[in-house]
Amino acid sequence: MSCCHTTFPASSSGGVRPYTEIITTGTTWTPPAGVYAVLVSRLQGGGAAGGSKAGASTTTGGGGGAGECLRNRWLSCTPGVDLTISLGAAGTPGAAGDNDGGDGGDTTISNGTVTLTAGGGKGGKKGSVRTGGRGGGALGGTAGTGGAAPTAGGNAGAGSSTSPGAGGGGGSSASATASGAGGSCEEFAGGASGGTGDGTRSSSGGGGASAFGAGAAGMPPAAGDSQAGAAPASDAYGAAGSGASGGGTARAGGAGIKGAIEITYWAA
Repeated sequence: MSCCHTTFPASSSGGVRPYTEIITTGTTWTPPAGVYAVLVSRLQGGGAAGGSKAGASTTTGGGGGAGECLRNRWLSCTPGVDLTISLGAAGTPGAAGDNDGGDGGDTTISNGTVTLTAGGGKGGKKGSVRTGGRGGGALGGTAGTGGAAPTAGGNAGAGSSTSPGAGGGGGSSASATASGAGGSCEEFAGGASGGTGDGTRSSSGGGGASAFGAGAAGMPPAAGDSQAGAAPASDAYGAAGSGASGGGTARAGGAGIKGAIEITYWAA
Protein backbone atom coordinates (compact mmCIF):
# COMPACT_ATOMS: atom_id res chain seq x y z
CA MET A 1 0.00 0.00 0.00
CA SER A 2 1.24 3.48 -0.86
CA CYS A 3 -0.37 6.59 0.60
CA CYS A 4 -0.04 10.14 1.73
CA HIS A 5 -0.46 10.42 5.52
CA THR A 6 -1.59 13.69 7.08
CA THR A 7 -1.74 14.27 10.84
CA PHE A 8 -3.80 17.18 12.10
CA PRO A 9 -2.97 19.05 15.34
CA ALA A 10 -4.03 17.34 18.55
CA SER A 11 -7.03 18.71 20.37
CA SER A 12 -6.34 20.90 23.39
CA SER A 13 -8.00 18.27 25.58
CA GLY A 14 -5.46 15.65 24.51
CA GLY A 15 -8.13 13.43 22.89
CA VAL A 16 -8.22 11.74 19.50
CA ARG A 17 -7.14 13.50 16.34
CA PRO A 18 -8.01 12.99 12.65
CA TYR A 19 -5.67 11.32 10.18
CA THR A 20 -6.09 11.30 6.41
CA GLU A 21 -4.51 8.86 3.96
CA ILE A 22 -4.67 8.72 0.16
CA ILE A 23 -4.23 5.11 -0.92
CA THR A 24 -2.79 4.63 -4.40
CA THR A 25 -1.50 1.02 -4.37
CA GLY A 26 -2.22 -2.27 -2.66
CA THR A 27 -5.20 -4.56 -2.07
CA THR A 28 -5.85 -4.05 1.67
CA TRP A 29 -5.89 -1.31 4.33
CA THR A 30 -5.54 -2.13 8.02
CA PRO A 31 -7.46 -0.02 10.58
CA PRO A 32 -5.21 1.09 13.46
CA ALA A 33 -5.91 0.35 17.12
CA GLY A 34 -9.05 1.98 18.42
CA VAL A 35 -10.55 2.63 14.96
CA TYR A 36 -14.02 1.13 14.46
CA ALA A 37 -15.21 3.26 11.52
CA VAL A 38 -13.59 5.22 8.70
CA LEU A 39 -14.86 8.08 6.61
CA VAL A 40 -14.23 7.31 2.95
CA SER A 41 -13.92 10.93 1.92
CA ARG A 42 -13.06 10.19 -1.73
CA LEU A 43 -13.48 6.85 -3.51
CA GLN A 44 -12.26 7.58 -7.02
CA GLY A 45 -12.79 5.36 -10.06
CA GLY A 46 -10.17 5.11 -12.80
CA GLY A 47 -9.97 7.61 -15.66
CA ALA A 48 -10.40 6.51 -19.25
CA ALA A 49 -8.04 6.99 -22.18
CA GLY A 50 -8.51 9.04 -25.33
CA GLY A 51 -9.10 7.57 -28.76
CA SER A 52 -6.38 7.07 -31.36
CA LYS A 53 -6.42 8.06 -35.02
CA ALA A 54 -5.36 6.62 -38.33
CA GLY A 55 -3.34 8.52 -40.95
CA ALA A 56 -5.86 11.10 -42.16
CA SER A 57 -5.91 14.86 -41.65
CA THR A 58 -9.35 15.17 -40.09
CA THR A 59 -9.69 11.93 -38.12
CA THR A 60 -9.26 12.89 -34.44
CA GLY A 61 -9.75 10.95 -31.22
CA GLY A 62 -12.36 11.84 -28.61
CA GLY A 63 -11.27 12.56 -25.03
CA GLY A 64 -11.83 9.96 -22.33
CA GLY A 65 -14.37 10.23 -19.50
CA ALA A 66 -13.26 10.62 -15.88
CA GLY A 67 -14.07 8.15 -13.14
CA GLU A 68 -16.89 8.57 -10.64
CA CYS A 69 -16.05 9.72 -7.10
CA LEU A 70 -18.07 8.69 -4.03
CA ARG A 71 -17.85 11.26 -1.24
CA ASN A 72 -18.06 11.12 2.56
CA ARG A 73 -19.27 7.55 3.10
CA TRP A 74 -18.90 5.90 6.51
CA LEU A 75 -17.69 2.30 6.64
CA SER A 76 -17.49 0.26 9.83
CA CYS A 77 -14.33 -1.70 10.56
CA THR A 78 -12.46 -3.64 13.24
CA PRO A 79 -8.99 -2.61 14.47
CA GLY A 80 -6.34 -4.85 12.90
CA VAL A 81 -8.77 -6.51 10.47
CA ASP A 82 -8.07 -5.60 6.85
CA LEU A 83 -10.49 -3.76 4.63
CA THR A 84 -10.30 -5.09 1.07
CA ILE A 85 -9.62 -2.53 -1.65
CA SER A 86 -9.37 -2.55 -5.42
CA LEU A 87 -8.05 0.51 -7.21
CA GLY A 88 -9.56 1.20 -10.61
CA ALA A 89 -7.04 0.77 -13.41
CA ALA A 90 -6.15 3.62 -15.73
CA GLY A 91 -7.67 3.40 -19.19
CA THR A 92 -5.17 2.10 -21.74
CA PRO A 93 -4.61 4.41 -24.73
CA GLY A 94 -6.02 3.39 -28.06
CA ALA A 95 -3.02 2.16 -30.06
CA ALA A 96 -1.97 4.17 -33.12
CA GLY A 97 -4.57 3.51 -35.79
CA ASP A 98 -8.35 3.70 -35.60
CA ASN A 99 -8.92 2.44 -32.04
CA ASP A 100 -11.07 3.43 -29.07
CA GLY A 101 -9.46 4.41 -25.79
CA GLY A 102 -9.72 1.93 -22.92
CA ASP A 103 -12.22 2.34 -20.09
CA GLY A 104 -11.10 3.15 -16.54
CA GLY A 105 -11.63 0.47 -13.90
CA ASP A 106 -13.96 0.51 -10.89
CA THR A 107 -12.55 1.31 -7.43
CA THR A 108 -13.95 -0.56 -4.43
CA ILE A 109 -13.52 -0.82 -0.65
CA SER A 110 -15.21 -3.49 1.46
CA ASN A 111 -15.47 -4.56 5.08
CA GLY A 112 -16.80 -7.98 4.02
CA THR A 113 -20.42 -6.95 4.49
CA VAL A 114 -20.69 -3.59 2.75
CA THR A 115 -18.87 -2.75 -0.49
CA LEU A 116 -18.59 0.78 -1.88
CA THR A 117 -17.97 1.08 -5.62
CA ALA A 118 -16.98 4.06 -7.80
CA GLY A 119 -17.32 3.46 -11.53
CA GLY A 120 -14.54 4.02 -14.03
CA GLY A 121 -14.85 6.42 -16.97
CA LYS A 122 -15.54 5.36 -20.54
CA GLY A 123 -12.92 5.54 -23.28
CA GLY A 124 -12.88 8.20 -25.98
CA LYS A 125 -13.83 6.95 -29.42
CA LYS A 126 -11.51 6.35 -32.34
CA GLY A 127 -10.70 8.99 -34.91
CA SER A 128 -13.29 7.86 -37.45
CA VAL A 129 -16.02 8.34 -34.81
CA ARG A 130 -14.55 11.26 -32.75
CA THR A 131 -17.02 11.04 -29.85
CA GLY A 132 -15.76 11.55 -26.30
CA GLY A 133 -16.20 9.02 -23.52
CA ARG A 134 -18.96 9.22 -20.91
CA GLY A 135 -18.05 9.94 -17.30
CA GLY A 136 -18.16 7.11 -14.77
CA GLY A 137 -21.22 6.30 -12.68
CA ALA A 138 -24.94 6.19 -13.39
CA LEU A 139 -25.05 10.01 -13.51
CA GLY A 140 -21.74 10.45 -15.35
CA GLY A 141 -21.24 13.49 -17.56
CA THR A 142 -22.35 13.09 -21.16
CA ALA A 143 -19.88 12.35 -23.93
CA GLY A 144 -19.05 15.24 -26.23
CA THR A 145 -20.12 14.70 -29.82
CA GLY A 146 -17.51 14.75 -32.56
CA GLY A 147 -17.57 15.95 -36.12
CA ALA A 148 -17.94 19.30 -37.89
CA ALA A 149 -19.53 20.91 -34.80
CA PRO A 150 -17.97 19.10 -31.81
CA THR A 151 -19.25 19.67 -28.29
CA ALA A 152 -17.68 19.64 -24.82
CA GLY A 153 -18.07 16.72 -22.45
CA GLY A 154 -20.71 17.06 -19.75
CA ASN A 155 -19.64 18.53 -16.41
CA ALA A 156 -19.75 16.38 -13.28
CA GLY A 157 -22.45 17.38 -10.85
CA ALA A 158 -20.76 18.10 -7.51
CA GLY A 159 -22.70 16.55 -4.66
CA SER A 160 -22.11 15.90 -0.98
CA SER A 161 -22.16 12.14 -1.50
CA THR A 162 -21.22 11.61 -5.16
CA SER A 163 -19.32 13.47 -7.87
CA PRO A 164 -20.10 11.68 -11.14
CA GLY A 165 -17.27 11.47 -13.66
CA ALA A 166 -16.99 14.26 -16.22
CA GLY A 167 -17.39 13.44 -19.90
CA GLY A 168 -14.70 13.67 -22.58
CA GLY A 169 -14.81 16.24 -25.38
CA GLY A 170 -15.49 15.39 -29.00
CA GLY A 171 -12.82 15.54 -31.70
CA SER A 172 -13.19 17.86 -34.67
CA SER A 173 -13.53 16.78 -38.29
CA ALA A 174 -13.07 20.31 -39.65
CA SER A 175 -9.73 22.09 -39.57
CA ALA A 176 -11.38 25.47 -38.91
CA THR A 177 -13.57 24.23 -36.02
CA ALA A 178 -12.34 23.87 -32.44
CA SER A 179 -12.62 20.48 -30.79
CA GLY A 180 -14.64 19.90 -27.60
CA ALA A 181 -13.17 20.41 -24.12
CA GLY A 182 -13.50 17.80 -21.39
CA GLY A 183 -16.10 18.32 -18.68
CA SER A 184 -15.17 19.85 -15.31
CA CYS A 185 -15.50 18.31 -11.83
CA GLU A 186 -15.76 20.34 -8.64
CA GLU A 187 -12.90 22.90 -8.71
CA PHE A 188 -11.00 21.11 -11.48
CA ALA A 189 -11.31 22.02 -15.14
CA GLY A 190 -11.73 19.55 -17.94
CA GLY A 191 -9.00 19.24 -20.54
CA ALA A 192 -9.07 22.29 -22.77
CA SER A 193 -10.14 22.12 -26.39
CA GLY A 194 -7.33 21.46 -28.83
CA GLY A 195 -8.43 24.65 -30.57
CA THR A 196 -8.89 25.04 -34.28
CA GLY A 197 -6.70 23.14 -36.68
CA ASP A 198 -4.00 24.46 -38.99
CA GLY A 199 -6.12 24.81 -42.11
CA THR A 200 -5.67 21.19 -43.14
CA ARG A 201 -5.58 19.10 -39.96
CA SER A 202 -8.05 19.16 -37.06
CA SER A 203 -7.73 18.92 -33.25
CA SER A 204 -8.75 16.30 -30.70
CA GLY A 205 -11.09 16.24 -27.69
CA GLY A 206 -9.99 16.99 -24.11
CA GLY A 207 -10.27 14.52 -21.24
CA GLY A 208 -12.75 14.79 -18.37
CA ALA A 209 -11.69 16.07 -14.94
CA SER A 210 -11.99 14.11 -11.69
CA ALA A 211 -12.35 15.07 -8.03
CA PHE A 212 -8.54 14.85 -7.79
CA GLY A 213 -7.45 16.89 -10.82
CA ALA A 214 -7.87 18.31 -14.32
CA GLY A 215 -8.30 16.28 -17.48
CA ALA A 216 -5.69 16.25 -20.26
CA ALA A 217 -5.95 19.00 -22.86
CA GLY A 218 -7.01 18.18 -26.41
CA MET A 219 -4.21 18.15 -28.95
CA PRO A 220 -3.80 20.43 -31.98
CA PRO A 221 -1.77 19.35 -35.01
CA ALA A 222 1.87 20.44 -34.88
CA ALA A 223 4.68 20.87 -37.41
CA GLY A 224 2.38 19.84 -40.23
CA ASP A 225 1.47 16.50 -38.67
CA SER A 226 -0.60 14.82 -35.96
CA GLN A 227 0.15 14.58 -32.24
CA ALA A 228 -0.53 11.73 -29.84
CA GLY A 229 -3.06 12.28 -27.08
CA ALA A 230 -1.88 13.51 -23.67
CA ALA A 231 -2.28 12.12 -20.14
CA PRO A 232 -3.29 14.18 -17.07
CA ALA A 233 -0.90 14.86 -14.19
CA SER A 234 0.07 11.65 -12.40
CA ASP A 235 -1.66 12.70 -9.15
CA ALA A 236 -4.92 13.66 -10.88
CA TYR A 237 -6.37 10.30 -9.90
CA GLY A 238 -9.34 9.30 -12.02
CA ALA A 239 -8.88 12.03 -14.63
CA ALA A 240 -8.97 11.17 -18.33
CA GLY A 241 -6.63 11.36 -21.30
CA SER A 242 -7.18 13.28 -24.52
CA GLY A 243 -7.51 12.03 -28.08
CA ALA A 244 -4.92 12.11 -30.86
CA SER A 245 -5.03 15.05 -33.29
CA GLY A 246 -5.43 15.00 -37.06
CA GLY A 247 -2.50 14.60 -39.45
CA GLY A 248 -0.86 12.14 -41.79
CA THR A 249 0.72 9.90 -39.15
CA ALA A 250 -1.31 7.44 -37.07
CA ARG A 251 -1.08 8.28 -33.35
CA ALA A 252 -2.12 6.79 -30.02
CA GLY A 253 -4.57 8.40 -27.61
CA GLY A 254 -3.59 9.64 -24.15
CA ALA A 255 -3.75 7.40 -21.07
CA GLY A 256 -6.10 7.98 -18.15
CA ILE A 257 -5.00 8.00 -14.50
CA LYS A 258 -5.77 5.20 -12.06
CA GLY A 259 -8.23 5.53 -9.19
CA ALA A 260 -7.44 6.23 -5.53
CA ILE A 261 -9.06 6.13 -2.09
CA GLU A 262 -8.92 8.89 0.51
CA ILE A 263 -9.69 7.74 4.05
CA THR A 264 -10.09 9.81 7.21
CA TYR A 265 -10.15 8.24 10.65
CA TRP A 266 -9.83 9.37 14.26
CA ALA A 267 -7.30 7.90 16.67
CA ALA A 268 -5.21 8.88 19.69
